[in-house]
Amino acid sequence: VKLGSIQLTRPQLPLHRLTNGQWEFEDWLNTPGMGNGTGNGNGNGEPDETTSANTDTPTAQTAKPQPNGPTPALATPTPWDWQLTALAVTDGQLAWRDDTPPQPVALQASALQIDLKGLAARGTQPASLSAALKLGSAANSATPGADSAPGSLDWRGTVALGTDGQTPQASGQLVAKRLPMHALAPYAAGHMQLQ
Repeated sequence: VKLGSIQLTRPQLPLHRLTNGQWEFEDWLNTPGMGNGTGNGNGNGEPDETTSANTDTPTAQTAKPQPNGPTPALATPTPWDWQLTALAVTDGQLAWRDDTPPQPVALQASALQIDLKGLAARGTQPASLSAALKLGSAANSATPGADSAPGSLDWRGTVALGTDGQTPQASGQLVAKRLPMHALAPYAAGHMQLQ
């Protein structure tokens, strides 16, 4: 599959992890056998009332090969292959909230800019990537009079997914300024003395 250019202007993405460690969006995902519309479950880990308990009827999964018949050869699935010519993100926003630490962590990223060219699922040639954003503590941006000047992250370099499509590699230069490390302190609670 070859994709052309994708352009996103002012996308907004809220990410929220609940106190139990589950991501808020996980409720939207189908879980196999758990009420996903296949008739294999009711969503509570139990079989649907409509699921047949009759095991006498052979199915494609339970049918046994016929004696003296040829054994069917199993085809090796071809991995999905794709190429993305270009991805451009302009003025994106990302809200991060994590309620798992004793004190919740909240960050706000704004002015997200991404320029990606030539990414392939199994490409040997690296894709060029430049990305930049402003990053601040969500608490500071909501508190009047607080030092709310955001920090910044800026990346210039290349990325690749590896010849197998599963070994990502990156090479480049990252510039970080005024990052709100105090907002990340709850992750280190109990491990470091931070004040």
